[in-house]
Amino acid sequence: MGSTDGKPTRDRLAYYREYNGRRHGVDAAEYRRLLRRQRGKCAVCGTKKPGGRGSKFAIDHDHAHCPGRHGCPECIRALICHNCNMGLGQFKDRPELLEQAAEYVRAHRRNPDAG
Repeated sequence: MGSTDGKPTRDRLAYYREYNGRRHGVDAAEYRRLLRRQRGKCAVCGTKKPGGRGSKFAIDHDHAHCPGRHGCPECIRALICHNCNMGLGQFKDRPELLEQAAEYVRAHRRNPDAG
């Protein structure tokens, strides 16, 4: 399934897309519709590079609606890149923790004029 250069082959990419879609009840057409609506970008940071295994944006879902790794079509929020997906997961989808982390980074920034 993998290639000699370590990049996923077309078959492996197809597997990731199918597996991720089945877990969330999203078919390929719905995934493409979501991606078009987002102009091919991550809904959080705006990157066009999904990152992670399979080079595909993650299907983000509301874990309060469907706890665990699997969601349903009703709780899908958007498509997000690997880094944003991991970040949100580490903060357990809790906005107050994300806000505290942002305040922490701002307070400890060496150059306050940077980004």
